[in-house]
Amino acid sequence: MMKLSIKYYFLFLIFLFSCKSNEEKRGHTIDKIERDVVSLNDNGGKIDYSKASKVWILLRHAEKDTTEVNNPPLTEIGENRANRLENILKGTQIDVIYSTLYQRCLNTAAPTAQSKALPTNIYQPAKFKPLIDSLENDNNSKYILIVGHSNTVPAMANIILENNEFSKAFDDNDYDNFILITEQSTEPSKTIYKLKY
Repeated sequence: MMKLSIKYYFLFLIFLFSCKSNEEKRGHTIDKIERDVVSLNDNGGKIDYSKASKVWILLRHAEKDTTEVNNPPLTEIGENRANRLENILKGTQIDVIYSTLYQRCLNTAAPTAQSKALPTNIYQPAKFKPLIDSLENDNNSKYILIVGHSNTVPAMANIILENNEFSKAFDDNDYDNFILITEQSTEPSKTIYKLKY
């Protein structure tokens, strides 16, 4: 009886872990955004943020050239990711774009800024809290795109959410995080979607 129970316990664990990994893969990669609705790949469903009073899109810059020490540009893969971002955001509104002054961030934002005919506003990576506070109170900036770094993007999300959703920086090789935070005007709730692109 005991051997049978252990066997079923291990089968249950295998089933549990296989379900979890499939769940993590499904519905987390963005296909496109159109009219405030995010379509997710692999029949992952949709995220409708049309009733949001404010929408934050926070991204780490795309893949950088690690052979350059000072202010590296994007690699070809990074440029492709920046173009993919522009394509994803083509069907939705963006009111304001912010980036640090580093080439890798500016070049990640550039295709979207050009497509939306918007300037890329500069912020200092060490002083992003005043930026978040001012945008939070800016009624003209509903749809906000901010490009930052592996350490600043999680920290910005924590400030917007007013909690410690992220306990550490993104891994140095992790370039595909797409953080979507929506706020509702009818209630003081904020929702975070941790997506990939």
